[in-house]
Amino acid sequence: MISQDEVTGSGSAVSLLPTLLKLAARGSLKVKPILLTIALLIAINVGAHTMVNSYEKEVTTLMALYSGREYLTVSEKPTPGALMILVTPYEMSGRRILLVYSEDVKTLLGLSGASASGALPVRDDEVLVGESIRDLVERNAIVVNGRPFKVTGHVRSSDHLTYSIVGLATPRSDAQPLYVSLRRERDGAFSAPAIELVTKSLFVEVLRVMGSVRFLLYVVLGLSCFFQGYNSLVEAEHVLRVFASLSTPRKMAGGSIFLYACLISISGAATGFSIGLFTPGLLSSFTSVLFRLPHLKPLVDLSVGYDLVWGVAASLPALFAGLLWGYSKQIASD
Repeated sequence: MISQDEVTGSGSAVSLLPTLLKLAARGSLKVKPILLTIALLIAINVGAHTMVNSYEKEVTTLMALYSGREYLTVSEKPTPGALMILVTPYEMSGRRILLVYSEDVKTLLGLSGASASGALPVRDDEVLVGESIRDLVERNAIVVNGRPFKVTGHVRSSDHLTYSIVGLATPRSDAQPLYVSLRRERDGAFSAPAIELVTKSLFVEVLRVMGSVRFLLYVVLGLSCFFQGYNSLVEAEHVLRVFASLSTPRKMAGGSIFLYACLISISGAATGFSIGLFTPGLLSSFTSVLFRLPHLKPLVDLSVGYDLVWGVAASLPALFAGLLWGYSKQIASD
């Protein structure tokens, strides 16, 4: 057996790392189960995170796909839930545009699928100008029928609003009243706001559950690394014989074990992160072909990178502590 007095001498922790790696490659340290555990748990976390991000982003599109698409309808007669607007054609600098009046500009933009850069008009002398006619604006102002209006922002839209001036004041006395609303392809009585609200609320709960599950997986990862690291050195008497033959000081042995734990932890985490990024996309492609489900690409944002950080943070200290404890126990018992 190996006595504690034998584990003394000089050298460096880095110089012992190749020896540990050679022993690990021969199977003396049972490194494969440790790598597999780290990679698997991090891959599950990353894959679940990216797919939840994707489903959260695409939920509105999915609901429109399965419950009927929405269309912007325009009527000359009042309809329930419709928004009244006043519209008149207007010519400015040889270009035909639209003057649009609405008491609720924000709702009008939402119905049209448009967005505004800048502030929404709040007074009668303020307007929004479509992106396609923003060159008509001079010094943040535009003149309509001899009346100057302050331009508070620009409308980004794929329809007529990109060629329109939108405001709160009635553009002209001959403006035509129209009523705009959204209707479903299949069911006109279908309540889109209600179903979207319920779906988004459901995803909020799913995200909370996923956060708890991910936390538990990190706890499991840390405990698994600790006990696997402990068992790998407790059962690796050959490693201790090598350290004793090299007259390895305990501090140097601890340093080499830490470097070894860093290499194993980072390698396993990087492998699991890569698997977690690409596997869900392949599975989504497979299910879209086999079951004709919509294909969703995993959505990777900065928060997904934290899974890699948390994975290393959970596995590295636990693995090092387990390895060091196993090493110390063997030394103490000899």
